[in-house]
Amino acid sequence: MSQTIDLTQMTPDAVRNNVLKTTLTGPMTVYPILIGFGVVAFWLIFDAGWLFATIGALAVTAGISLWALNYFGRYTTYQVAYFKKIREDNEQAARKKLRNIQQFLNDRNWDQAAAQISKLEAKKEAFEKVLARKFEEGEMAYARYHGVAEQVYLNALANLESLSTQLEAIDTIDPDYIKTRIEELYFIAEENGGSSDAQLAERETLEKRWNLRESTLESIDMIIAENEKAMTELDEIASKIAKSKTDGKDVEKILKESIEKLNELSDEAERNWG
Repeated sequence: MSQTIDLTQMTPDAVRNNVLKTTLTGPMTVYPILIGFGVVAFWLIFDAGWLFATIGALAVTAGISLWALNYFGRYTTYQVAYFKKIREDNEQAARKKLRNIQQFLNDRNWDQAAAQISKLEAKKEAFEKVLARKFEEGEMAYARYHGVAEQVYLNALANLESLSTQLEAIDTIDPDYIKTRIEELYFIAEENGGSSDAQLAERETLEKRWNLRESTLESIDMIIAENEKAMTELDEIASKIAKSKTDGKDVEKILKESIEKLNELSDEAERNWG
């Protein structure tokens, strides 16, 4: 099932909290402060000379200073690393889904769904090229737009995963056998002037299996259609980005409109086949 686009990991507050946590818990901050407190504790417990107190205070001060240097002086570096980690996590999740889906679809020669995987990858690559021309990789705008593309991609893969599961559920239903057997049962009923209870029960069961297969195939068609709509919206977002100014107001406006549109598609899918 498609998920709504959620960029809470890429808000300024989320980035700031991550950088703060990373710098506070990093060895350059933690070790000097721990050593400093340890030396001060030694001074207090054993009534050591003031030299120990001075060394401890200097170590704590060094830890706090190194934290300030990392947080304020290397903020962008940590921001880039944070965005990179999110991308790597998403790519790892995508690769896992991709292997399972491709194997399943190839084994069953489901060309229409398999073709969407290649299209999705091509759309994502084209989108990334547009971003690279408009923004620097470490910029918040780059990360947030890239996050939209990745979530569209992951949602589409999740849809194809759902499609594969549904196909597997009807894998053993033989439509040719069902059609032929139902025709035989109707012919027998005409010949005998009616059907026995067993024949009626068999025909009802066969019709249920037929209807199950048909409703599943309809759901699969809707999944494929939803993915196509999402890919089209990704094309439109890329076009808007290419034409836009790179100032904050323009960027946020396009981003907000894009997320709303993609979430509308997700809600529509939920209503149709959720």
